[in-house]
Amino acid sequence: MASVWHDGLVEAFPVPVTKLRSAPFNSQPIEDAIKALTLSPPTTSSFPFFSLPAEIRNRVYSLVLFSPTKSRKPSSHRPPPTSLYLISSRTHREASYIFYTTQTFRLFPLQEFKPLPTVSELPPRYRSLVTNTELILGPGWTAPPKSWKVTQRMAKILRQLCRVRCLRVFVEIDPSHPLFARFRVSHGFYTEFAGNLLRDVLAAMPQVEFVQLDGNPSVQMDGPLVVRLRTEIEGQGRVVKWGKERGWSAADREGLQAEVRSEDVNDRMAETQSSNKMPREVGTASAQGKYTRGS
Repeated sequence: MASVWHDGLVEAFPVPVTKLRSAPFNSQPIEDAIKALTLSPPTTSSFPFFSLPAEIRNRVYSLVLFSPTKSRKPSSHRPPPTSLYLISSRTHREASYIFYTTQTFRLFPLQEFKPLPTVSELPPRYRSLVTNTELILGPGWTAPPKSWKVTQRMAKILRQLCRVRCLRVFVEIDPSHPLFARFRVSHGFYTEFAGNLLRDVLAAMPQVEFVQLDGNPSVQMDGPLVVRLRTEIEGQGRVVKWGKERGWSAADREGLQAEVRSEDVNDRMAETQSSNKMPREVGTASAQGKYTRGS
């Protein structure tokens, strides 16, 4: 047979073998990938966090709970710091101790834009961890809230605060000041209310040993309200401490007492001097040696 003209030509553009229809199909990689699929999470080695010393764990809890963060939007998927409690029961127990022993909780609520939780709103399991409590006096001085009283339920809650040793009392204003004369109910209305309230609180909290008195700069240390509070505290055998906000200290109290004593001495000296200047009704000797009767 005669040769065809293209028998000796070399294919200029060869077709890859893998693209040919007759290429063998290897299904082994797909089968291996299917076998590798699993619903269980990948096994990774966890960090032995509970093997760390307690001091380091407490420091980590403090950083997670109290480090300043950006404001969290309602639509944000970033978990809040308190999600730390959901890791495990041991983490919840240790982190709760750090949180409740370092925060200050109020005894009675205030009408604020950012209301802080009160001890009555805490679950009973956490009340025994609270160590810092605060009583704010001054708001509602014309009409104190009806909830500001120590009922049987409130007394039971206060007794559950077994770790509290120091009660902080902060006086925002003293309505007995003459500035409030036109607006207050009476001169001693709020002073009587605050004194009775503090007396009932201390009676329900026998575990309290110290009471820290503090106030705004306008509150005087020798004002009727502070004097009444100090009388109630010392009357129940508690120790009075002075806060740092107002700058009160034991030296200020001693100076106040010394000032009162000096005023008493000055008053006595003035009375003595005035009595010495009065004309005497006794006899005096004249220059001629004659005895005359004083007029």
